[in-house]
Formats: sequence, structure tokens, C-alpha cells
Amino acid sequence: MKKILFALLATATMQAQNVYFSTGVDIKNTIKGSDATKNQPSYNGIYTFGMVDSKGFEVSITYEQFKRLDFNRFSFGIGKSIYIAENISLIPTLEPTIINRSDDWGGGLGYKDNPSSHLTLGFSLPIRYDLNDTFAVELYSNYMYRTDIVAKYGTNGNRFSFFGKLIYKINL
Repeated sequence: MKKILFALLATATMQAQNVYFSTGVDIKNTIKGSDATKNQPSYNGIYTFGMVDSKGFEVSITYEQFKRLDFNRFSFGIGKSIYIAENISLIPTLEPTIINRSDDWGGGLGYKDNPSSHLTLGFSLPIRYDLNDTFAVELYSNYMYRTDIVAKYGTNGNRFSFFGKLIYKINL
């Protein structure tokens, strides 16, 4: 399996016009927190490696970590850039995702649980503004059906997140 994934990554990199690395924070949780954090500001970081080809097709691998809630996720995104202005693009992206939960799920969410993993499908709609050939900023909006929340509480699993991101691009 590792050999297949490496071959796919190597092939995609050869087809890429540029690659990028990005880091960002969940805007709401950084500023004012949420119900899950008892409205206390908390760091929820997101990190992405992506590749874009000459036709605007994009593949990405994303990792999000929210230590306070014992939450992390890995996503593989497939999207297409739609340019709406000279330096501004929308990138609708489909993201199969694995959500990992561990420890006590952040203390404020409940009781001791065994670590668990949950598979789900997410969708994001980043709005990217290219500052120059090397840097961009992005408002990354994400919708994900949170199977971990549904499994534990049996409640509505629809969740939206908004991240502010800084992107470093390498043109090939």
C-alpha cells in the first residue's frame, strides 16, 4: 500500500505546476472559543501540502489538530480552481477524511473513552488571494458530517469551520 501511495504522489508531483505548504488557524476558536471549549479561546491548527497542475486541478493532504478537544483529522482533497478575478480563486474541494479522537475528548465533552477513528466525507470551498508568485492567503471554509459526534452523542453531526491560512508556493 505504501508503494502505491508513493507512486501516486510521485506521479502527481511530476504533473504539478506548483506545490504549496500552508498553515492556518480556526478563526472562531482562536478568537472566542466555542461550546466545546466552554467559550475559551483555543488553538486549532491546520496544515496542508498541495499540488496544482496547469489546468487548475488541485490535490491536497491536510492535517488538523485541536489538542484541547483530543481531535485530529487527516484529509485527502481533490479540487478545481475557479478564477473569479486576477488574483482571486475559489477551489471547490471534495475531502474524504479520517477523524481521530483520543483520551477524554477534551474534558469538556464528556467521559473517558477509548481512542476511536471515524471515516467521513467533507467538502471545502477555499477562497484564495495570491499576494505574489510565492505567497497567498486563504479563507478556508469546510463542511464536514462529524461521524465522531454522531457516534458518541447521537446528535446532529453537521459542522462548519472557517480557517485563516497563509500559503507558501513553490513554482515548478
